[in-house]
Amino acid sequence: MNIVKDKLLWEFQDNFDRYRKRNKEDIWEFHGLKKRRTGLPVNIFVDDGGSYKMRNHPLWVYFQNDYDDSWANKEFLPISVSNNPELLTSKRVKISSSDLQKVFNFIRINRTILKKLADDKMNQEDFWKEMDVNRIKLDESFDNSNLLLNEMATIKPNISGLPVTIWVDEGTSPQHGPRIKFQSVKNTNSRNFSSITIGDNPVTKNLPKNFSQRKDTTIDNDILKLLIAFVQHNKNILLKLAKDDNFEFERDFIPNMVKVDKNGNPINTPQQKQPQQSNLLKPNYQQNNTQDFVIDNSMNRVIERIHKKLIRIEEMETKNNLIKIT
Repeated sequence: MNIVKDKLLWEFQDNFDRYRKRNKEDIWEFHGLKKRRTGLPVNIFVDDGGSYKMRNHPLWVYFQNDYDDSWANKEFLPISVSNNPELLTSKRVKISSSDLQKVFNFIRINRTILKKLADDKMNQEDFWKEMDVNRIKLDESFDNSNLLLNEMATIKPNISGLPVTIWVDEGTSPQHGPRIKFQSVKNTNSRNFSSITIGDNPVTKNLPKNFSQRKDTTIDNDILKLLIAFVQHNKNILLKLAKDDNFEFERDFIPNMVKVDKNGNPINTPQQKQPQQSNLLKPNYQQNNTQDFVIDNSMNRVIERIHKKLIRIEEMETKNNLIKIT
């Protein structure tokens, strides 16, 4: 189970009964999902009203701490919604470790829509539809000993510059540290894919013996060296993607990813986006080194209107002065 024991993740982790006593009605701020709806072995409640903000605690999913079909007068315990779900109480769990892991998997796969539902950016009907789609992924396997590829971000060769597709962690499994995965042998189950650990000294794991001599291999030693070089050049952002919930794949990782050439050398460096300059006034340097400004058409029209008004005012003042004189 993914439980952090050396530090508290929130104020009442070691005294959940105290929180429940103070917040008896918080369960009514959640949306109940029966076992038959989710395919899980236990009933759960998901935040659909921003309860976590109102009550100042991490976003979580409640799971029923028994296998009864009815959820009336039952004990519910919280699990955080993140890439790496955590049990947010020290109370004794009464369901099996494997069934608890199924709840962890459900949360990990549905973490994005769980957050949208809680923040009122998705209604319940759309949530159910997305959850049903994700359930196909969930049903592929509940075994978390090897993080499923559908829980990892896919990077195709046209994006990475590598000759093969790789998968990168968007949330670290409790059984292993951050890594990338790749297919070393054709027609193999994804659970048997090879991997490379993320660190100063990457380690290749689950690589078939004499893989370069096999007819069904998809890589060779040169490709393996490129994969290791890719990991070394992108170590920091690979670790951040695996561990930081706020670091997003498309928004943060891809723009900062370093590609490698055929020798494993970096061929690009991430470029920071320059602040866009207003189109209203753009500097135009003339040959005499004096700075002028090019004013766009919309500003020209404003200036022309002001100028015409000034002329009319001046004409009216002149007319009034003539009337006074006569």
